[in-house]
Amino acid sequence: MRATVAELLESVRLDGLAGRRPHTLSGGQKHRAALARAMAARPAVPLLDEPLTALDPSLRDEVRTTLLSLQAHYRPALVIVTHDLEDAAVLGDRIGILLDGTIAQLDPPERLFRRPASLAVARFLGIPNIVTGSIEAGQFRSALGPVPLEDDLPAGPAAAAFGSDALRADPCGSLRGVVRGLHHRPRGATLRVEVAGLELEAAAPVGRVPRPGEELSLGLETARVTVLPRPVDVDHWLRLLKDQLFQPIAPVIGRWVHPNLISLLALLAGLAAALLAAQGRTVGSFVAWTACRTLDGLDGSVARAVGRQSDFGGYL
Repeated sequence: MRATVAELLESVRLDGLAGRRPHTLSGGQKHRAALARAMAARPAVPLLDEPLTALDPSLRDEVRTTLLSLQAHYRPALVIVTHDLEDAAVLGDRIGILLDGTIAQLDPPERLFRRPASLAVARFLGIPNIVTGSIEAGQFRSALGPVPLEDDLPAGPAAAAFGSDALRADPCGSLRGVVRGLHHRPRGATLRVEVAGLELEAAAPVGRVPRPGEELSLGLETARVTVLPRPVDVDHWLRLLKDQLFQPIAPVIGRWVHPNLISLLALLAGLAAALLAAQGRTVGSFVAWTACRTLDGLDGSVARAVGRQSDFGGYL
């Protein structure tokens, strides 16, 4: 047992502190001691829940190094839960993004941060620039101009996601922008620029930093741009359906149909929306849900509770 304890303390660089009382240890030393204690039972898959929370940067780096050392020495399959993307990137061989109770993407860090699998993942990763456009003839077209596609994506609505490192000041760049603001960060400054009516984040040039209001030429490094198919704008189509189809006939229905019958129709439409959604018949469910909410607005009584059980209760 003594040999095991000595080995563990050495692995976390505490071998000279074996006789110290816990309250005399620094914050980083306490974290390292806790990691050594967790490894004492030689677990096959240790689960560490936010192991670096509330540590200042220097202690965080110290404990990260200890974790990597333990993993290299004992070779357990570490599972680390964290909200810190930098911790995940430094410690993880593979990173899983959990969204709405499901794994939205599971990839090595280099692929995850360079090629998010969806717009939801891109937003979760904090990618600052998301530009909408469309895919046409093997290119993504938007206000920023054409971007060639590496992958074979179907034509239709799409969005481009890219970090500030993909948009840089370039005297020969094809884009013109106006500096609207400057953000100082630990790893360098970024510019908030207006380009073609879009507000984007760009890397600040080395040396003289442009001032707000200054114009500059920018270049977009297309290899760092991820193009993703864009989901249908549900809000837009439901509002259009309601305004153009159901709203004009609602006064006629309200004038000639008894309120109890209106409530019954709204109830039936809400039930139909929930049933169609459960069957995956999205378009039919949209129509039924919009009818439910329009009819319910005439009388304001029965259908809301049932209608909210469909997948589309939050849209209108």
